[in-house]
Amino acid sequence: MKRVLRGALLVLPFLALGGVFLYLGSDAPPGSLTDDGYPLDTFYYAMGAWFIGLPLALSLIISLLFVRAASRQRDLVEHGIKGTARIMQTEQTGTFVNNNPQVRFKLLIELPDRPPYEVPHLQIVDLIHLGAINPGSSLGVYVDPENSRNLLLDL
Repeated sequence: MKRVLRGALLVLPFLALGGVFLYLGSDAPPGSLTDDGYPLDTFYYAMGAWFIGLPLALSLIISLLFVRAASRQRDLVEHGIKGTARIMQTEQTGTFVNNNPQVRFKLLIELPDRPPYEVPHLQIVDLIHLGAINPGSSLGVYVDPENSRNLLLDL
């Protein structure tokens, strides 16, 4: 809920500015032109549409990406094969998401009734879990039954 509220607070100034431009477009004197000869009311309406439409479209796209990522994780937990992942190697990529590092793993995956296999994996790791991802340690893992490279570490 906090994330939604924070996102709304980021979009709100753009929506307000867009509303101001729409008001100015409706209040522009008939026949008035911009410096380069275009109708002033059309300019204000275009700016209002830009300041309202772009933030709303970006918010929608970002929301859909978050929903898709959460759905992928939920599907792996519900329908994935539960196994163990032995960490062979870890390396920070230099990328941070919400001050949490993205880590590149080299994992040895062990699943029931399947031979062990090595796989590279990238995942954002909460700072509180960094101590649990040392080489040699084992973690729970959920693996997609159809694509053995699609996995989620249980941190």
